[in-house]
Amino acid sequence: MFGSRVGKAVIACVCVLIVMSAGAFAAGKHGFFAWPERNVKPGLHNKVGILKQQIAKLEEAFAAGQAREAVRNWAEGVKTRNGALQYAMLTPGLKAKLYRELAANRWTTGTSSPWVDRYEIREQKLTSRTAQYEVIFTYTDSTGRKLAEKENVTVTKQGGYWYVSAINEREDEFVEKISFKQGIYRPDFDSLPKEIQDWVNCSRTIPAVQEKDYYGYRFVLVTEGMKPTGGYSVTITKAKPKDGMLQVMVKSVKPRKGEMVTTAITYPFDLVIVENRELPLQFVDVNDANRYFMRLAGIATIEQPVVAASEWIKVFTPAPGEKVERVITLTGIASVFEGTVSYELLNAKGQVVQRGSAMAAMGDWGYFTQDIVLPRGSSGQKFTLQLYSESAKDGSKTFVVNIPLTVGE
Repeated sequence: MFGSRVGKAVIACVCVLIVMSAGAFAAGKHGFFAWPERNVKPGLHNKVGILKQQIAKLEEAFAAGQAREAVRNWAEGVKTRNGALQYAMLTPGLKAKLYRELAANRWTTGTSSPWVDRYEIREQKLTSRTAQYEVIFTYTDSTGRKLAEKENVTVTKQGGYWYVSAINEREDEFVEKISFKQGIYRPDFDSLPKEIQDWVNCSRTIPAVQEKDYYGYRFVLVTEGMKPTGGYSVTITKAKPKDGMLQVMVKSVKPRKGEMVTTAITYPFDLVIVENRELPLQFVDVNDANRYFMRLAGIATIEQPVVAASEWIKVFTPAPGEKVERVITLTGIASVFEGTVSYELLNAKGQVVQRGSAMAAMGDWGYFTQDIVLPRGSSGQKFTLQLYSESAKDGSKTFVVNIPLTVGE
């Protein structure tokens, strides 16, 4: 019976590898959201999403119902040198940590000699949600020599099934902390890894929705941008599958007329981990079904602070007052008329010495980048880089951003 289950596991794991290759490419280049971008072939996101759903069902079909079974499946993978089988038994966080190592060796682990002759599983500690085991592997070679090695393995119960969450020192740090309700878990912000905190802090000034995969966990962020007072808030209430999408329900609150609020500028946001890791996201306002949530195009997440901005043009580089060299690297995001961010380089007298434009987006936040080569003889001079969008009504400058710069000697 066990051999049959291993066979099924191997087949499913092979499928996982195929999907991971396609999914990793699509996710890394385009993100996980299911809408077409200008440089994405129509239907690519949906195809990857369907394959990921199929593999999720295959993994679910042979998931371990008992703690010892999860350890046994993993140990069988070690014995048969099958990295794909070992991978399928892991929690999301541990999968993320071991993926590169397993993939680099083409999903074959161990060595041809010595090899694992047998293994013994010894139970150490068992609770309702976690269990710890010692797995003693006995190795042998062509001479018949025997060598025993011990592995400490922890398994954790998730969604009614058991998965390996730690192997010796390598562990899934999130698994013990997360308990999903309504398909979401809201982590304590102050205890989050610095990478996640920095992502949120870089995003808070920009009204948008984003997601980020961090060690196998799917973080979803909703930011409302700058608000003039207190009394504003945003909450992700639940995430539920519907019609092939994961509907993320969002509730936004603003102060009532006459309500006493703080006069400080605020930046409402909400950050959750969603339980479903496969379905493309669809954001729905619980009070306004027609609300459109702005997304990112050209970049997956906002990982740089905004150093200069108007309402619809946000600049990452260069920073005001920065000393630049021969080439200015302009980067940022914008949502402007016809997706065009225009710029002028002004000298100290306010005269235009160079003009140009960069493509962003209209309706969503589009990433733009442009290298601006300074005129010869600019060393030591001061310039102002002015960004703007041309008005659809009369061609006048709108959403102007001025960035003073000094050219190095």
